[in-house]
Amino acid sequence: MFNYLFTHTPLRFFTEGLWRDEAFSVFLAEKGTAEIITTTVLDFNPPLYYILLYFWMSLFGQSEVAIRSFSVIFYVLAVFCVYEIFKLILKKNHFQSALYTVLFALNPLLLYYAFEARMYTMLLFFAMASTYFLLKKESRFYLLVLVLGLYTHYFMMLVVASQFLFLVLLEWRNKKQFFKNKFLKLQIIAGLLFLPWFVYFISQNHSISGDFWIDALKEDEIKLIPAYLFSGMDKDFYAPVEWNKALLSILNNFSIFTWLTIFIGIFFSWRKNMLPRTHLLFFISFVTPVFAVLIASEYFKPLFLPRYLITASAMVSLCILAAISVMPRLLKLAFIGMFIFFILQFNAIQLEYRNRGGMRDLAREVLPMMKPNDVIYFTNELDLLDGMYYFGKERAFIYGKTYDKIPVYVGKVIIPPTVIRENFPKYPAKAYVIEHSGKKKYRVESDFTG
Repeated sequence: MFNYLFTHTPLRFFTEGLWRDEAFSVFLAEKGTAEIITTTVLDFNPPLYYILLYFWMSLFGQSEVAIRSFSVIFYVLAVFCVYEIFKLILKKNHFQSALYTVLFALNPLLLYYAFEARMYTMLLFFAMASTYFLLKKESRFYLLVLVLGLYTHYFMMLVVASQFLFLVLLEWRNKKQFFKNKFLKLQIIAGLLFLPWFVYFISQNHSISGDFWIDALKEDEIKLIPAYLFSGMDKDFYAPVEWNKALLSILNNFSIFTWLTIFIGIFFSWRKNMLPRTHLLFFISFVTPVFAVLIASEYFKPLFLPRYLITASAMVSLCILAAISVMPRLLKLAFIGMFIFFILQFNAIQLEYRNRGGMRDLAREVLPMMKPNDVIYFTNELDLLDGMYYFGKERAFIYGKTYDKIPVYVGKVIIPPTVIRENFPKYPAKAYVIEHSGKKKYRVESDFTG
């Protein structure tokens, strides 16, 4: 039973090997709070996640399950916030609230990153908590979760911007009420509390205008954005599928389903002479980050990546479920059935094709053959950090590349120049040279001269 759960369900992502970004989290978090702050300002994320992970690892260690458990906790907290949101929407109908919450929790992108040692579910929690406190009109904790979210991921700014736009649309007719709105004031205070770090980041980080690895969306992909966000489709992870016609058809059908569901929900809300403010907030929180990222991608650099927009992915689910909640019974059941169909399809594809952590399998093969003085050479810097995690920092190196050629986005801020090697070790010591490929091939080399 347990073997099945950890091989044929999303729990497989909990126990598989770490990949590069997760290894980066481990190595940065183990530095301690002061060095985390001075290092993250040179990278692409604020420091809060790494600081908390440092204390977590101090208690529970650095195994794959231990560090991913930290992300699972925030995923569970985010799902709990959504349950509370649905209780507000559905007037404390506990059964329907629980049903919609389960469907929300099965969002393929959210499920995948629930088991990844990165800050994405922590960002998701603060976004869902801020949404709940805003709808609940509970200001005591609203400011706190906004600030914590901003110090977790820069894309939290898009969450704040979405909520700001929502409040503006609610209050635009009443200027006196607009300037008295305490949540608008709290958003401004949150921005001011985050401003010192942001100014520090801009002044110190010279890599933000450099090369980046994300490809720009093509024009014919724009229509697929709801499906990209919900499914977490990432071409790097789905290369074996080769984006065949069947997969593109599924993506296209889900995007049509999303917009159709939203518009039908609007229709039935209009017939009831009301459009719930919750629905408006969900829609704005879905569209605003996407629009902002597309504009930035056009004039700055490509930034559209589903995991960066994990809060928008959550809002796609909430838009669909909120729209279904106002439909007549039979139509509601039909759309729930269609939604479940897409959930099962995308999760099945994800389980079949998404695999991280191939370095662990290679380490299990190579480590028993290695002698104490043997080393590991990687021909591609993309393999270094997870290689350091599984083979040890003292014996993992980059071969055949100069330090200045290593791009910043692979975690260069924690990669010292001493990892570069230009020569093989003197025999009898050996270098296991790892070729960068899907199968992680290797060869054994030594320097026999002298």
